[in-house]
Amino acid sequence: RRFCTSCQSANIGFVPVSGRGTVYTFTICRIPGHPSMQDRVPYAIAMIDLEEGPRLMAGIEGDARELAIGSTVDVVFEALTDDIALPMFHLSAKQEAASS
Repeated sequence: RRFCTSCQSANIGFVPVSGRGTVYTFTICRIPGHPSMQDRVPYAIAMIDLEEGPRLMAGIEGDARELAIGSTVDVVFEALTDDIALPMFHLSAKQEAASS
């Protein structure tokens, strides 16, 4: 976004965050939205509430059947090129231990 969604100010910037969050909601994609995603189906896309407050949409790595609303997740970055990396999330170690 090029502006704050709360106050519409264009005075925005990047700030460091922990990379930890909670799943607000998610969906399981069983039909790829792009041919490059064919070997990833089924995959999960989630809205993540970061600990610091912002909410963002990102892919979830790992077994989508383990995911639930309220799951705690940690960020990992998937390098697409030398210059571009996408934030992805996976269940936190604490969450994985609790579900085992």
